[in-house]
Amino acid sequence: MKTKKKPQDVYDRLDRLQTWIESMRCDGLAHNIPNSVAGHYSPLWPTATPQEPPKPPVAPPPSGWSFRNPANGYVEHVGWMNVVGTLLLGPIYLAVKGLWGHALAALVLAPCTCCVSVLVYPLVAPFAFRAYYLRKGWVSV
Repeated sequence: MKTKKKPQDVYDRLDRLQTWIESMRCDGLAHNIPNSVAGHYSPLWPTATPQEPPKPPVAPPPSGWSFRNPANGYVEHVGWMNVVGTLLLGPIYLAVKGLWGHALAALVLAPCTCCVSVLVYPLVAPFAFRAYYLRKGWVSV
């Protein structure tokens, strides 16, 4: 017939287990044992500390130049998207963005250069946008 274990016997066994684990510790691996094994009776076991939720990743800054409108604080980025927009839509993209002079120049240069300017103009577009925003009084950020 089995006898009921006394609570003190359980605590003694856990103390012996803890002592054995501490003696076998290698590179601090014994601290990885969850607190549910040790219970709350022994101060030698590490206590559970509430962890902060992970912080959301910070988006990297856009590559290229950024300009802020001093009147309303709006920020416009000049970078590779301007190159892609000029490459795909050409003068239409430039006109929509407000660079009417560059849109007209791209439209006139395309037939004169047998459309070579259509491939070259996107490489010049970021510098044209930079000059445009600086001329309008936007502040470089």
